[in-house]
Amino acid sequence: MNRLHHDRSDDLNLITVSHGLAIRIFLMKWFKWTVKQFEYLNNVGNCEFRVMQLGNGGEYSLVVNHTDEEMQEWGLSREMIEDQ
Repeated sequence: MNRLHHDRSDDLNLITVSHGLAIRIFLMKWFKWTVKQFEYLNNVGNCEFRVMQLGNGGEYSLVVNHTDEEMQEWGLSREMIEDQ
């Protein structure tokens, strides 16, 4: 999966609406998680969402809008969170 190359002069917002499994697969591919890491992830519940936002390092991240505790509840390991 090719990552988006963001030009800070462009305003870019994307919304993906999908089922839990597809969202987990998307996040796995985007963040280059292993199959083993993927298997620990919980499905997204009804009306739940995950927000990826461009962080200070110029990469999209979950930590901009979500706490470590939230991400741990979703099944992300400490290593996966720190990689954000």
